[in-house]
Amino acid sequence: MLLRQYRILLKRTSKKFINLLLLLIIPFTAFYIKNLPVEEKSTVFICGYYMEESNSYLAQVEQELSGHQDCFTFEKCSSMEELKDQVASGRYDCGFAFDNGFSDAFIHDIKNCHIRLYTSPSSMFQTIFSETLFDRLLDTFSPAIAVNYLASNSATKGFYRSSFQSYLEDQYRNYMNSDSVFRLSVNNTGAYHGTTDRVDLFPVHAFTGFLLFLSSLVGLLVYLKDQDEHIYDRVSKRKRLRFCLTGILANITPVWLVSVVTLYLYEQPEAILPFLLKMSGYILLCLLFTFICLLIFRHYKPFVSALPVLVICTLIFSPIFLHLEDYAPILRYLSYLFPPTFF
Repeated sequence: MLLRQYRILLKRTSKKFINLLLLLIIPFTAFYIKNLPVEEKSTVFICGYYMEESNSYLAQVEQELSGHQDCFTFEKCSSMEELKDQVASGRYDCGFAFDNGFSDAFIHDIKNCHIRLYTSPSSMFQTIFSETLFDRLLDTFSPAIAVNYLASNSATKGFYRSSFQSYLEDQYRNYMNSDSVFRLSVNNTGAYHGTTDRVDLFPVHAFTGFLLFLSSLVGLLVYLKDQDEHIYDRVSKRKRLRFCLTGILANITPVWLVSVVTLYLYEQPEAILPFLLKMSGYILLCLLFTFICLLIFRHYKPFVSALPVLVICTLIFSPIFLHLEDYAPILRYLSYLFPPTFF
């Protein structure tokens, strides 16, 4: 008898084509969102650079920039157009361009030495990149700048010999790397990797839990309406409760089927079994909640008046789309009054 009642009420629910059409939107939405390109959030910021000339000094600068393992990384461009395009597109935070003759000007006539900086409205870290770049330039060019100063200064050029160059460069590097000189160093154990996360655009579990809860309330609403229309007048109270139970389950069944399909489309197939077990316990909780509502609201009109309030309070206090407990921890206890909190 119970199974027969369930089949009749399920058939009655299934005849409402608009409800089934709305339910079918859910798995199609999940399938569409799943196939969207993965949205990446990376903690790596890239700076580009382009050098028109090539020599041993700039080769050493390139080597040091490529070995700079940090969240602020440098990438060499093959042309000036590529550098500008990458900065304009936002892939590079900023870009630096070195013209022909840069090395000679940096060593002999630093006042006339220029590096062009390219930025875009989205550039944020050009100061950090500039400090890092000039640190590498000074570390590479400082010995040659010191040698040039000694060779050109009027007080020292009379004593300078070309054979001093290699000696002075070695002494400079030994001095800078000496333990007696205060300097900061960083020991990188490996390359820095930016994090890449998929942004969960469709909260399938929370959305499914809310739909199951809402369908149980609608099932109770239909039962109360039938009761007030005297459909169950000739039925005992025990059989009325049985009709109420089967009516709610018949209303939940389409949502349950759609939820399983949605989970299959949106997540891994192996996650279905734990999800079904969790859903079974949750459905029992929803049934308990609806029977409490039946004890409080015994007729259709009071319940239909209270239904919007129940739905709005569920959306506000249950952590479905909002997490109010992050702002006021006391609200966590209010969320326990609504079944979607436990799904």
